[in-house]
Formats: sequence, structure tokens, C-alpha cells
Amino acid sequence: IYLFFSFILLVNNEKSYIFVVSIRCEHVDNREIVILIVELIILSRVCIIKEIMNKKVTLKDITMMQSGIYMKTDSQGEVRYLQVKDVDPESRLDYTQVATVINTGINDKHWLKKGDLLFAAKGGSNYCILYEGAERSTIASSSFIIIRPITSDVLPEFLCCFLNTPSILGMLKSAAVGTGIQVIPQSVIGEIQLDIPSIEVQKLVVEMDRLRKEGECIRSEIDILKQSLQDQLLMDSLK
Repeated sequence: IYLFFSFILLVNNEKSYIFVVSIRCEHVDNREIVILIVELIILSRVCIIKEIMNKKVTLKDITMMQSGIYMKTDSQGEVRYLQVKDVDPESRLDYTQVATVINTGINDKHWLKKGDLLFAAKGGSNYCILYEGAERSTIASSSFIIIRPITSDVLPEFLCCFLNTPSILGMLKSAAVGTGIQVIPQSVIGEIQLDIPSIEVQKLVVEMDRLRKEGECIRSEIDILKQSLQDQLLMDSLK
């Protein structure tokens, strides 16, 4: 079976890249085809790297940054209090078990706003997540550094993808301090340099990241199904 894929990437409405790929496959199901397409789109990032190098800034130039706040949880509280435990393995916020705190006069700057980024700076697991909840309903614990974009030139979703890049996380981990629990200083995060592409390219990067995650989920499901089938065949052979 030969699969032919062709697609066009437009960058800044000016340049286009045409890809035509032929792949020989055997015993391919629809989900595996989807994975192949997703992987091809991700690989196409190589062709747009040169297009996004147009405005180098530091993170502190385009965002406001501050640490979360430590508060004692209270089951009678009315304010949601996000902690590291509330983030699932796919780096998504899970609100089902979020603790609460009592509002004893929380400063306005601590209330999370839609589009805020929460960077887990403490401990061995570091990542960035996007807050998309309601305003004046939730605060973040001191395990997070809150990063709030202050310019319309950059999408919060793009910044989140950028900060989750393995090379960036590796660089930040190497700058962590502390003999017990390692902490990445806010000042170090603020000095990260990045190139701001056009909004169109930022949206493209965000979409490719979404497709990558979707492809990983599909691949995981296929692996589980294959393992289940293998186990079933083994059990049947023993009967």
C-alpha cells in the first residue's frame, strides 16, 4: 500500500512550502494513517524556522511575573487554590480535587486571569500550563510562577508551547538552586530570550503542538489495543 500526502504551508501569506510524501505501508489502519500525517506536519516545522526569527526579546520584556501565594487550605473556603497536585500527567488542570482557601483579603495581583501561564518552578517536575478558568475565582500556590503576557504581539498559548520546549526546560533545570527541593529562580526565567514570530506563525505552532499531543494519544491507544490483542491471542492458544 502506498500512501501519498501533499500539503502546503503558508507563512506570513508570502512564502509557501509544498510537501509531497510517498510512504509504503503494510496493514495500516486509519489511526496509524492519522499518526503519520501528524508526524509529517510536525516535521514541517523545519521549513518555517527561518520565518519566525524577527523580533528577539526577553520574557520579562513582554510579561509580568510573580510568584504564587502560600495559604492554608480550608474545606469551607470559597476560593480555589491551585497546587502542583492539580495538574494531570498531560499537563492539564484537573479541577475535581482542587483545594479551597478562605478569602481573607487576597490582593488583586494574586487572582488568576484567563491567559495566565503557571510555571511549576519547584521540584524535579517543571512545566508550564495555561489557565483558562474564570477570573477572581482562583489563585495559585507558591509552587508556581505566574507569567502574564502584557503585549498583544504574543499569544499565551504560544508562550506556553515555548516554555515547554525540551531545550528551554533543560536550560532552566540546569539553573535551579537549592540543596533540598530544587527551585528555578524567577529572575532566570525572566532572562530567557525568544524570537516573536507573527501571530499567524504562532497559531501554526500552537496547532502543530495540539496535533502532536493528539498523535501521542492515538499512538498510546493503539499500543494498548495491540497489547490487549496479543494477550487475548496468547490466552486463546493456551486453551
